Amino acid sequence: MTPRIRPLARSLKTGFLSLSASTGSHCPQSGAWSPAECPSRQRTVSEGELMPAHEGETVLWVYAGPAQESVNDDQVAATVRRDAKNQENP
Repeated sequence: MTPRIRPLARSLKTGFLSLSASTGSHCPQSGAWSPAECPSRQRTVSEGELMPAHEGETVLWVYAGPAQESVNDDQVAATVRRDAKNQENP
């Protein structure tokens, strides 16, 4: 299958026009992307990266919006410590 970008493909879920790209093509927009046939499974892809396969299959990816900001373990630990300190010293 030839990789391609479909900037105005119709979303299977909503019927509205949306940004989409096939496995193996370059990502046209950084953010969260979902396989067209499985919109609940999202993956963050950066602009210019190759669009990945989904479960080993070539798929059409649909842009789901800006990626959610990720939180790492250090940020979680700092928040827990801060909350504990605030409870000790109200």
